[in-house]
Amino acid sequence: MPKAMQHAPGRDSTTPRTDAHGELLAQAREHTSPPAFLSAALRSIAKLFASPYAAIYMPLASEVLQDDCHAGGGDPGFWQPSIRQLLTDTMTDGRARAKLLRARGNGARMGLLSAPMYDPAGRACGALAIVAPEVTDASAAARLALLQSLASLASYAANAMSGAAPRAAGPTAADANPAAVGRMAGFGSEVEIAYSVTNALRNKIGGEQIALGVLVRRHIRILSISGLDEVRPRAPGVQALRGAMEECADATETIICQGGADWDAGQGGTARFRLHEHWRGMAQGDAVASIPLRAGENIVAVLSLRRRSDQPFRAEELERVRASVEQIVPSLELTRRATRGLTRHVVESVNDALDHLRRPGRITARILAAAGVFAAAWFLFGTMDYRLSVKCVVAPATLRRLAAPYDAMVAEALVSPGDFVRAGQPLYRLETRDLEQQEAQLQAEWSVAERQRDHALAQNNPAEARLADATQHLLRTRLDILRRRIELARPRAPFDGIVIDGDLRRNVGSVVQRGQPLLSLAPTGAWSVRLDVPEYAAADLAAGLPGDVACRARPEQSQPFRVSHVHGSSELREGKSVFVAEADLRAAPEWLRPGMEGVARVDLGPRRVWWVLLHRAVDYLHLNWWM
Repeated sequence: MPKAMQHAPGRDSTTPRTDAHGELLAQAREHTSPPAFLSAALRSIAKLFASPYAAIYMPLASEVLQDDCHAGGGDPGFWQPSIRQLLTDTMTDGRARAKLLRARGNGARMGLLSAPMYDPAGRACGALAIVAPEVTDASAAARLALLQSLASLASYAANAMSGAAPRAAGPTAADANPAAVGRMAGFGSEVEIAYSVTNALRNKIGGEQIALGVLVRRHIRILSISGLDEVRPRAPGVQALRGAMEECADATETIICQGGADWDAGQGGTARFRLHEHWRGMAQGDAVASIPLRAGENIVAVLSLRRRSDQPFRAEELERVRASVEQIVPSLELTRRATRGLTRHVVESVNDALDHLRRPGRITARILAAAGVFAAAWFLFGTMDYRLSVKCVVAPATLRRLAAPYDAMVAEALVSPGDFVRAGQPLYRLETRDLEQQEAQLQAEWSVAERQRDHALAQNNPAEARLADATQHLLRTRLDILRRRIELARPRAPFDGIVIDGDLRRNVGSVVQRGQPLLSLAPTGAWSVRLDVPEYAAADLAAGLPGDVACRARPEQSQPFRVSHVHGSSELREGKSVFVAEADLRAAPEWLRPGMEGVARVDLGPRRVWWVLLHRAVDYLHLNWWM
């Protein structure tokens, strides 16, 4: 920048600086687009005033420029609220403003200065504001005049750059073509499109305020109001505007409310629209109008306009506006659907489905929808029996094991595994010839002792008689033991049952050791089921729970049972840790055999439907993802 443009913070600018204006014109020749020029002009003006913070707001033909800059090491956020409020006030009344501030600690004086920016018709449509250091009461007016002249020059240069010439005639709707007002491509949301359209229409056709809102289920959602950075739904003026828009959507026609006629509908009607009358009253008698915008046969948006009372609306003018603005309605609707969030998408989809069901002749769809709602309610709030399915094995309820009573040779095997036996039926026989010989010997010795006793009594010899009695008693005891051993060598079935294991046919002729298992018997009709319960269900299992089992041998025939016992520690089965539970069968069929495998289903009582169906997935997320 030339030295003539430099300005020390402590030096007052009491007169307009011709070099500063020349610099702005030079920048206008260097740049080809109004936004780039105005951004550069903002920084030149801020440097001229040694401003720590400056901002600009300027609606252009195809967009709205919002820019700011700051210098120095201070926090620009300190000045932003004050500068934004100053910009709003300046755009509201179109007058330059100055506000002086004094610091309490060091007495430094700062000035907040703003000047309006103008459109090609000479109307104030934007503003430029700066923070000026060391401003005194005497220099404030001069600095404000300098800022106002620079802002006016920048406005003129930007308008000339865009090819817009000042218009002496009043505004018309002929220029309100959205293809020229805003570029639809590149906008990221429906709000940006509406913001560009409303501000550009305000510049093109004139007006105090232009608003665009979309119709969402018979209610208007205002997207943009010209001249405002954001729409506050709770503001009284916004509520009155929204009410008027909804009134227009309900009337499905253009509504005009202005001086010179009580009420004027787009088709020449004379009906009174009280919400528009209320809006006009809050606007201090300005002319107001609302235009419904259609996509096909449906109203999807409403455009509302407000102008001074000396610029009344004409029906043909509003019709041209409607025809022009309706061209962007498809783009607006497409952008709205493409940028909506997931929650909004779901809500609108549900609402569209409900509207579809309300149409006549949708009986089948209503029945299906009612069934779906019922199923969803049952899924969320209903209950169902929670049945745990686990692997199981059939086992005898009791088991009698027969072992060798002493070292002996197997003489004969009378049964084999799988044989049914009756109580008292012989099972096998051990070799007893040595025992039988010992029995005969002891029997003979007992007979000799008996004769000795009789001879002693005949000889009247008491001592020898008592000795013979003692010998007989000893021999009788040895005979009882020997006969007991012979009896154990020929065991019989203690009850009706089935041979579980022990095939002695292979051991005939071989010697078995004392205590060696020979046979296992299980009583018929007394069976239990051994359940292999996984860890995730072990806490839910308890004694007394009912269930049923289906064996692979006959899966069509299930047998009821009741859990009798749950082991306290886990066991390793097939590489997995399981808890073993035992259950007693209530009625065992004849075809049931020990070792049969199947699936047992334990009834754990009623639970929520969603829990029964999803608890495994929820447990997985809790365990692996800590959710």
